[in-house]
Amino acid sequence: MNKKGMYEVFEQHFNRDMLYQKILAKRVRKKRMIYCSVICVFGFILFSGVLFAKSFFGDEKARIKTDNVIEDQIFINEYETEGLYDGISDMDVQILPLSSSTFSTILLDAEIPQDLELQDAYHIYVKDDTKYTFHDMVECYLKGTRKVILAYSGLEEPLRDTKLPTGVMSRIDGVDVQISKWEEKYVVQFQYDDVYYDIECDYLLEEEVLTLVKSIIK
Repeated sequence: MNKKGMYEVFEQHFNRDMLYQKILAKRVRKKRMIYCSVICVFGFILFSGVLFAKSFFGDEKARIKTDNVIEDQIFINEYETEGLYDGISDMDVQILPLSSSTFSTILLDAEIPQDLELQDAYHIYVKDDTKYTFHDMVECYLKGTRKVILAYSGLEEPLRDTKLPTGVMSRIDGVDVQISKWEEKYVVQFQYDDVYYDIECDYLLEEEVLTLVKSIIK
C-alpha cells in the first residue's frame, strides 16, 4: 500500500476532528477534577477550622465561667445564751393559721431534711395603730428534737423572740448570710430577691443547714 492509500485508510477509520474533541474533553475533565479537588480540600480545611474554633472558644467560655465561680465563705457566729435578749415581748402580735387566713399561700420550695414533717404553718400579724397588718409567713417542720422553723417576709426582717447581735457575714452563692449558733441551734438570716428570711434549726448538722439555705438561694 502506497502512502496515499495509507492516508485514505487512516481517514476512514480515524476522524481527526472527533479525536481532537476527545482529547480536548479529557483536558477539560482533568481541569474540572483538579478544580473540584481544590474546592474539596479548601472546604475540608474551612470545616475543620470552624470545628476547631467552636471547640476552642467553647472550652474558653467554659473555663472563664468556671474561673468566675466564687467559692462560698462560711463563718459561724457562736454565742452564749446569756448574751441574747427578747425581741418581741413589747409588740402586739396575732398568729393566724393558714386555714383562717384570707391570703392564698404556697409553702416555700426549700430542701427540708427528709425525716422532718410539716407540723404547722401560720401568718403573723402586727398591730399598727388600730388594725393588724400581715408581717410574716412561718412554717414549722419537726421530728423528735430536730426542728426547722422557716420565717419569711417581704416587708422587713421576720419577727423573732430572740434578738441576735450583728455578726460576721458569710457569703453563699453571692448572697450575704448571717449564721448564728448557740448550743444545738442554728439561726440563718439573709435577704434574697427582696424577701427577708429567718431560719431556725435545732439539732441539724451544719451541712444540712447550708443545703437548706442554698435550696432557697437559687
